[in-house]
Amino acid sequence: MEKINSAVSTPIAQANAPTSKELAKIRQSAQEFEAIFLESMLKSMRDSVEKGGLIDGGNAEKMYESMLDSEYAKQMSSQSMTGIAENIEKQLLASAGYKADPAELRAAKLQGLAGYQAVSQGKIP
Repeated sequence: MEKINSAVSTPIAQANAPTSKELAKIRQSAQEFEAIFLESMLKSMRDSVEKGGLIDGGNAEKMYESMLDSEYAKQMSSQSMTGIAENIEKQLLASAGYKADPAELRAAKLQGLAGYQAVSQGKIP
């Protein structure tokens, strides 16, 4: 029984910092998830606006808008405007047993708040 308990508790006890390669993969995955979420949000927002009917681009316009929404989402995600990717990254690191630095958490919250305020005032950073 002693061997089983020590084997199970070893990964939790090894709360070493993640390697830069692991951290880069986690960060990339979090940004990709944020981009997918933002793309879905942009698509829903675009679908909620009524078309005027004067000029209708048909399928070509729909395809272009889809690609445009995808690029907007990627740009928004890469600029860390919403803070979604950072929070996902922290959750992934916490679930892997890594502890986050409280100073980094506070800095990320302040950065997200500043981005939100800039967007709400019409100033995109």
